Amino acid sequence: MSQYNNYIAELNDEGSILKIEIIKSWLLEHENYFKFLINETTCRKWSKWIKDKSIHLFPCACHTREGFCVFIQTYYELEKIMDLHRRQDEIAVVLKGFDRIKNNPDLEFEWVEKYSQIADFFEGKLQITGEEGKLINFMFDKDEFYTAILFEDIKMEIYCSEEYQIRSKSQENTLIFDEDELSYDDDNY
Repeated sequence: MSQYNNYIAELNDEGSILKIEIIKSWLLEHENYFKFLINETTCRKWSKWIKDKSIHLFPCACHTREGFCVFIQTYYELEKIMDLHRRQDEIAVVLKGFDRIKNNPDLEFEWVEKYSQIADFFEGKLQITGEEGKLINFMFDKDEFYTAILFEDIKMEIYCSEEYQIRSKSQENTLIFDEDELSYDDDNY
């Protein structure tokens, strides 16, 4: 077993639930190795990401999944989960705002549109495709992510509601023209 596979195995005892403190210490312990592998890999998406962490990373499309890429992706995904955990207080404030407007569909729709990006979809687990297509599963303590999971449940309930679907479809089909901004130039047509 390669070094990076050993590092991943440290986290992934079959059926174990990962706690934040374990993830935090694992990330800290392997941060230099993560940066080293990014410099060594031929996959340039990681070196671009390390320079500009705001760029969107697409899933790996390599024909053969290399172990070092699995390690890099595992580290990256766990870092995102830690970021989500750090935003629990912020999410709690947003949820308090929702308590004041719930049961008012117009305000609920505005709320979900405004805050939909505050938390990525999270259901307490992570799955990464390892070498040879083998799936690596991580389970997290849902109590440590209570507000993020509650936020996601509320957001999905609103998105999946019939009222939201009708409203969303209606907005897609509505065109609003401001006649003062429209002009017609006979010479160009």
